[in-house]
This record gives sequence, C-alpha cells and structure tokens, in this order.
Amino acid sequence: MTMKELDEILPIGSVVRLRGVESKTIIVGILPVSTEDEEEEIHDYIGVMYPIGFAGMEDAPPYMFMHEDIEEIVFRGYENVEQKKMIQTLQELLDSVGQSIQEENA
Repeated sequence: MTMKELDEILPIGSVVRLRGVESKTIIVGILPVSTEDEEEEIHDYIGVMYPIGFAGMEDAPPYMFMHEDIEEIVFRGYENVEQKKMIQTLQELLDSVGQSIQEENA
C-alpha cells in the first residue's frame, strides 16, 4: 500500500501546499480511486484549490495526490471520534485485504 501510515493521514478540511503547485489545496476526501486507462489506482487524498473550492470539472477540477507530495501543512482539519473510527475501519479493511493477498500468494 502506498498510503502514508493511516494514523498520520490528514483529516478532511486540511489545507496544504503541494510541491510545484502555487495555490493551496483543501483536502476533500481520502483514498480516492482513479480509473485511468481501465486500471484502478488508489491515492492518499483528493483535493481542490483553496479558497475557490470545487468550481466545476472544467474550471477547477479536483485532483488526486499522495502524502509525500505535500510540502507544507497550512491547517489541520477537524478531528473527532467519528473521524478516528473511520481511520480505524480503513485500517481494518487494509489489514484484511493484505491478509487475503498473502493467503492467495501462499
């Protein structure tokens, strides 16, 4: 899995600066899946330009990126029990998938 350790994942609403991108980005989702060329690829985050937000697919489409693309964390989003439960659920899902892959390869 290319995902940064799940306990270090930034919450939705976090504002970051990405390497090579002038504008700030606000994270609007985690673990998005792109399906370019009929291959699925999991990214760490999906974001939109800050402060514009989502302005349509043609004008300012969302874009997917990895944790290592982040140059600076400008603002950390809201974290609470619900967000922590979601991270725990994702970790359990990833562990389950990893175990299934190991069993298939054994």
